Amino acid sequence: MEDTFYVYAHYEDDILVYIGKGQGGRVLSTNARLNKPHRQFMMSQIHNGNIAFAKILKTGLHEQEALSVERAMIKEHQPKFNRRYTEKQAVKAKEIAMNASRASMKPVQTPAGVFESARAAARYYGVTSGAIWHRIKDNPDEYYYIKDKT
Repeated sequence: MEDTFYVYAHYEDDILVYIGKGQGGRVLSTNARLNKPHRQFMMSQIHNGNIAFAKILKTGLHEQEALSVERAMIKEHQPKFNRRYTEKQAVKAKEIAMNASRASMKPVQTPAGVFESARAAARYYGVTSGAIWHRIKDNPDEYYYIKDKT
């Protein structure tokens, strides 16, 4: 596991408004932001040339370390764009992630043949396991999980 994750914050007039974890350019990315007001805030800051609103607080973390730091900071500071985050949502997100992880380990049939797992198929196709899942969902005649014969 690599230490490539970090915890970052977004500020509005020196007031903490968001805490997040990420890697690469996530700190300034507006992609996959489900909270529309937060995304609009970010877009306005970036459009105005203000990237100083975003600060990386802690670097060199494993993903689980970054997640723990992020949760603790959200709980402590309750930034306005994180207020919808609750323990119930965290448990649900973890459940979804675990189900996806289990599914990505199942054998899968693709047009290129059978792969030991969706992850292996993803490596072959040069995509993410999530992309394989979407292919399974959208093209069930060509992509599908192989059921256990027990």
